[in-house]
Amino acid sequence: MTSTRQNRVPKPTLSAAEFRTVRESLNLSITEAAAQCGVSIRTVRYWEAGRQHVPRHAAQKLIEIEQAAERAAEQIVQRAGKAGEEVTLLRHQHPPSDWSYPLSAHHAALDRARRAFLSRGCSVSIRYK
Repeated sequence: MTSTRQNRVPKPTLSAAEFRTVRESLNLSITEAAAQCGVSIRTVRYWEAGRQHVPRHAAQKLIEIEQAAERAAEQIVQRAGKAGEEVTLLRHQHPPSDWSYPLSAHHAALDRARRAFLSRGCSVSIRYK
């Protein structure tokens, strides 16, 4: 007999170093991370210093943003850019209407797409929209 507890998928958790690494890879400031997690800047600093455990809800929020950035980058790469082609990416100065995360995470997605295109041998330029 299987209990419902065994069937649950555990929510993600991050160590202090993992939280900071993911936050920085998304170009999120401590202020933006605090706002996204619904906590104070001091709390995020405590998490990153290892003075407090990163709660699951905060880890989950950061991973959600990271996954959104990954999906956005994948969509950009799928839409264009065959090997050797020239690709122009648009950098938003204000959040796109279909983007519900901090603008800096959109910029991280753009950089991930840029690196993917470069690895395909594409020439990549970025301009402001």
